[in-house]
Amino acid sequence: MADIRLDCNGQALFRGEYLRKDGRYEYRYVDRYGKVKWIYANRLSELRGAEAKLLYLEHLEVKKMFGDKTLDNQFEVWKMSKGNLAEQTMEGYEYLYNAYIRGELGKRYIDEITTFDIKCHYTALVVDKRVSGDTIGKIQNVLFQIFRSAKEAGFILSNPAEHAARDFERDHSKHISNRKGIYKEEADLLLDFVKKSEVYSHWYPLIYFFINTGMRISEMSGLRWQDINYKNREVSIDHAIIYCNRTHDKKARLKATPPKTAAGYRKIPLKKKAFTLLKQEKEYQSSNNIVCKSVVDGYTDFVFLTREGNPITQAPVNRALERIVQAFNDSDIYNKHGNVVILPKLTTHSFRHTFANILCEENVNLKVMQMLLGQSDISTTLDIYTRVDEEFARREFSSKWI
Repeated sequence: MADIRLDCNGQALFRGEYLRKDGRYEYRYVDRYGKVKWIYANRLSELRGAEAKLLYLEHLEVKKMFGDKTLDNQFEVWKMSKGNLAEQTMEGYEYLYNAYIRGELGKRYIDEITTFDIKCHYTALVVDKRVSGDTIGKIQNVLFQIFRSAKEAGFILSNPAEHAARDFERDHSKHISNRKGIYKEEADLLLDFVKKSEVYSHWYPLIYFFINTGMRISEMSGLRWQDINYKNREVSIDHAIIYCNRTHDKKARLKATPPKTAAGYRKIPLKKKAFTLLKQEKEYQSSNNIVCKSVVDGYTDFVFLTREGNPITQAPVNRALERIVQAFNDSDIYNKHGNVVILPKLTTHSFRHTFANILCEENVNLKVMQMLLGQSDISTTLDIYTRVDEEFARREFSSKWI
């Protein structure tokens, strides 16, 4: 940490402020054109007043140069600068912006929006629209990037979204879903519970596939019968199906996309049991008159379907998982150490982490693990491996010595 600079009166000097040998104060700065400039004052308070005036004049110059620019305008500019983003990622950003920002905060001028304004907007979303803390975090990510692009372009001098969601994130951290997944013993107990349940047994094949393949929800939605190689006992991933929410100019729809990254094109080996469950899934659909009725950008004949014959999507599956976890936790199920198992909140993405946890527990090679998960960056896989290794060691020690 840098030492605090003080003047002869013990007052702290901020960045760019100096006490000259002649006793006067100096503020040195670089203007928007890269030219070094100075202002002087006899007292530090006078210098600070001159700095504030300078900032105000700079603000007026920016407004004069670029006119009245709204947040909605800047969002469109920001989108054009993000041409390298995956299509499904941009679809998600557009949905968040159109659903929670456009028409309210979006119509205001960017140079007039403050951190307080953004916090008030978040509060209104939570109170009036029951928006979750997780969604606030996603909105914050979009807003931060938009304002950062405006700052880089010189439209504003600071980013008002920088710390706007701090209080919401702190409160949300107490209730956030389990992003670390669960471990093999807990996963086996959950699968056994679902398999034996009279209410939830039809979810067993899908949950088994999530836990034992690590597929993303979009990849599972797009899984077709022809993607399964019975001879080589593997499943091929070369596309995904995403659900695009309704926006101000588009209807809600399903859309086919390529995998999230180049590493997303992969083949995942399947256990023998998987094929038994695929047969079970076919029999369940046949007995309940469930037939695939969807054609999504040329893709059809999907494996996992809703009762209406459409590909599964994230929100309904997560709601079902919430009910299943609640029923599990109400059933007093014990682990091998005789302790009652209480599962955390689980989502489709939690099962991706669960698959990674199980691979780590079984000492699967790190590069193989990266390939199975379809991760382009080995450091992401390494982070998971390190965290799981530490957590597994802690759990093993606790169970045997405490």
